[in-house]
Amino acid sequence: MPGVAVTSLAALQAAGGNIQMASWAAVQREGGGGGGTEAVHAAAAEGVAGSGSSMPHGDAIQSAFGRHDVSGIQAHVGGKAAEASSAIGAEAYATGSSVAFKDAPSLHTAAHEAAHVVQQRQGVQLKGGVGQAGDPYEQHADAVADLVVQGKSAETLLSSGPSGGSTATQGVQHQLDGPVQFDDPPAAGGGTAPLTDRIRTALDDGEEQEAIRLMGQCTPAQANSVLRAYQSLATSCFGNDTMGSACRALVRQGGSLSKALEWSFDEGTDFGILRTIIQACSDMGQRRALGNTVWRDRFVGELGNDEMAALVDLLGFTLANKIRWMDEEGTSWDALHAKIVAAPPTERAELRDNAWLPYFTRMCGNDEMAILVDLLGGDLVWKLKWMNEEGTDWAAMRIRIEPAPADERLKVYDHADLQSMFVSECNDEEMIEAVGLLGGPLAKRIAWCAAEGATSWEQILGVIQATPETERPSIYGDAGVTAVFGELKDEEVIEAMRLCGGTATDKLKLWGTRPIDQMLPLVTPNDDWAAGLLATGHTDDLLKLAAGTDGAAWKTAVDNQNLIDAVIAGASPTADEDTYRGLYTLFGDATARTRPQMDAVFPKLFAQTQLRKAGEITNVAYGTGITHTDGAGRTYRVAKRPIPVDPSDAGFAAFFNIMQRVSRMAAAATNTLQFAAQEEFYWWENSPVASTEYHRWSTPVLRDIPTSYAGSGVVTIQVYGTGAQELGQVVAANGAVSNSGVWTPVNQGDVVGRRAGADQNGVADSVGGGEDRTATGGDDNRTAAITYFQNHAIHEFGHSTGVAKYENVPVTGNDFATAYGGWEGGKSAADFKAAYWSLTNASAATPDELIDATDPTITYTVTADDVAAWLTAVVSTGAEPTGNSVTAAVSGLGKNQKLSMIASVPRFAGEKMFKYVQGVLSNSSIAGAKANAYQFSGYTPTGDVWIYATRNVGGHRGAFAKYDNAAYTNCVSTLGWYSLSSPVEMFAESFTSKYAGGGVPASRGEGKDFNTFFTQLQNSPSIETQAGAAPGAMAAPPGAPAAAEVEPTSTIVPA
Repeated sequence: MPGVAVTSLAALQAAGGNIQMASWAAVQREGGGGGGTEAVHAAAAEGVAGSGSSMPHGDAIQSAFGRHDVSGIQAHVGGKAAEASSAIGAEAYATGSSVAFKDAPSLHTAAHEAAHVVQQRQGVQLKGGVGQAGDPYEQHADAVADLVVQGKSAETLLSSGPSGGSTATQGVQHQLDGPVQFDDPPAAGGGTAPLTDRIRTALDDGEEQEAIRLMGQCTPAQANSVLRAYQSLATSCFGNDTMGSACRALVRQGGSLSKALEWSFDEGTDFGILRTIIQACSDMGQRRALGNTVWRDRFVGELGNDEMAALVDLLGFTLANKIRWMDEEGTSWDALHAKIVAAPPTERAELRDNAWLPYFTRMCGNDEMAILVDLLGGDLVWKLKWMNEEGTDWAAMRIRIEPAPADERLKVYDHADLQSMFVSECNDEEMIEAVGLLGGPLAKRIAWCAAEGATSWEQILGVIQATPETERPSIYGDAGVTAVFGELKDEEVIEAMRLCGGTATDKLKLWGTRPIDQMLPLVTPNDDWAAGLLATGHTDDLLKLAAGTDGAAWKTAVDNQNLIDAVIAGASPTADEDTYRGLYTLFGDATARTRPQMDAVFPKLFAQTQLRKAGEITNVAYGTGITHTDGAGRTYRVAKRPIPVDPSDAGFAAFFNIMQRVSRMAAAATNTLQFAAQEEFYWWENSPVASTEYHRWSTPVLRDIPTSYAGSGVVTIQVYGTGAQELGQVVAANGAVSNSGVWTPVNQGDVVGRRAGADQNGVADSVGGGEDRTATGGDDNRTAAITYFQNHAIHEFGHSTGVAKYENVPVTGNDFATAYGGWEGGKSAADFKAAYWSLTNASAATPDELIDATDPTITYTVTADDVAAWLTAVVSTGAEPTGNSVTAAVSGLGKNQKLSMIASVPRFAGEKMFKYVQGVLSNSSIAGAKANAYQFSGYTPTGDVWIYATRNVGGHRGAFAKYDNAAYTNCVSTLGWYSLSSPVEMFAESFTSKYAGGGVPASRGEGKDFNTFFTQLQNSPSIETQAGAAPGAMAAPPGAPAAAEVEPTSTIVPA
């Protein structure tokens, strides 16, 4: 009612009746109805009389309220509004579209009152016109204010209205200092007073501990009622410390933290007490709700720097708000650093806004700024720019660059101010290190180094080497880089291009007019470089490159552009292994090339080799040292003269493909190559003339020629017709089968020996790769990957290689094999017997008797000496000796029966000689034993190995020889039996196996390692001498009467 003094309204706190107080209890009268309620309305009207101001925290409230507009609310703070609030025992109240605050409200208080305004717009019904403590409107307003403080939307909650409320006319809603709360109504007929009344009584009576005890029993609503209603009583009752205890008790029970802190400030406090009150509040929303300027200023007035730093943590502020409050109080880098370190990344990120840069520049020195940018977590450009603003050095910059992602580093190049920063802060070495860390295209790196002045070769080289290969080609076409490179030496530019890659065109442009020779290490195997090298006259260098690991790629590049003819035309005769191997690599499979191309490439590959053409029959014969003894005991010398033919395209291609497998040194050791299907064959014969015997060469006959080596670097490749193949039985040009119509006493084994890949009769294996090793025809499969013809041809080139002495190689191949095997030749039958036979003749009383192979009742007396002589003769002559008791005893029987009879005497069967000969005959007839005496299947020798050697062992043929047991073990399993016929064949077979893709015998130690020896051969620059017997005159056989001789000349004219 008008005229009522506002100060008289305090009596309403004791009115009881229908007034209930809660966290934010509303008191609302509907007009008239009793003096007390009229006085409330009158006081409320007085407090909001006149024009007000905008709503405190209006932006935050409006954001949370959404469509519920608060812009029309008139706020009254302090003055009459404060008097009215005090008079009605309220902190604040709302009536209509006006709100009144005793002083500047918190966000929660403001939002609570704004919610009442929205409620009143919707219409409220309050019992007796006064809100009840804990009524739905109060609960609703509190819930809305809680959402606002949490930064959440309250729009939906406002729209739904309070639960259980009813609409009515406009009322007055207010927050009270001291609640008279009826949450615990008195029991019917009397009983204990409500808890809040008991607390008030304790406060009135000054009973501190009782009041605190009772506060600890409050419900949240009761605690908030106490906090709002009894501040004055509490201030009168408590001292500083006990006030702190009371506040903690109420806050723990759910009371308002802000109101509790007001109690503490009102009484008088310190940070120790404040901290415990705040810590008592488990609701972080309440803590954070204190984050406004009113509370900040209040705390600044009470706290020191360190206390403020602790407070902002307790209140749960974001990092930005922490720093703002701390700065308001006063702070230091150490305090800021601690807060930033403890903050989550999302909060740190807020400080990266450039608006903060002046503040941090003021607060930080160089080192602190470097630490700060790491903590705030911005990208590299941002970090460097902030550091540059404060001031820095290279060491600090490097620490920030090193962990930065590659894409962030690259962006640094896009900022001219940062380039200036680097030039200012770095010396030459530091700038080089800097661009290495920044990464990116080489052109940019060199440009930044040039800006600093780091342009010496050593510096540029370091930059290039630190740049990934994919980034290096950027130097080509860059004018700045070209200018820098123009000051470098030739070898420096070469090294730079080698390191930078790029296309051939790029390199040539950058190279300019300088000589191109030194550029070869730069090239890569592609079409561009293949064409470029050929066009600039560097074919031989291309060949060397093709000999390397990229050979297949170079061949592809040449073939892609059909440049093989240019390669052949531009190539020099191959002078080393690299150019030989490179030309072969680029030439590739000869079957894919034309005959003119093969004709053109031959003199480039085999510059030292004469290729005989069809009709070029030499007057010099070969094989004049080969002898044969016929059945009558006559010894003949034989000779042969190949008839060259021009091979077919397929035949020539097959030859080229064979030679791709071998080393250039094998080609170099071959000074004459010929293809032939037949040869003229001669023998030395006796003819009676006027009762005087004299010697002459026979009339020649034609016979098929095998692939062979004839001494002094001459290799003959057998062809069949015009093809290039070799079979066991080759049809001659006249249609006859091999050896048909020729001198039969001389068989293939006598003339050319057992060849690689042949079986025990000289016939080719079906799969190639070595002679049979057992009497049953088992194949050793040494090099089944290539054909017999290829094996055989490589074998003959092995002979050509084995006789040559190469530069930087200590011995010939044949001499190496001699040492490897421990070969000794020229041994006599007596030597053989001494090594392999230990028996003496039996006594007459107990003679040795052989049991007849067909009738065991018949025995034959023999001597141990005769047995040894019989065994020796079989392997050394291919015949049984005459006048021998064994020969007589076994006459007419097969070889196995003969051996069985000898073995019937146990002491004979246990001798090495018997086991050896038995092994030889397991693969051969007696007639063939001499030629096959190196192969003794079924017998595993112990100690030195003895054989009868028809091939050259240390210059001796047709004599016994021995070699080391280790050589037997290593060779028989790796190469096959033929390698054990002589050191010459051991080398040729090892050569064949190596270049046919197989293995070589295991190393026997220093100086006895085939792999090492072959490497020496391949690396040798040239041949010193071509050893071995040269083709020449046909000499008379030993023992011929000198006076009766007709000395043959070196020229043979066929009859």
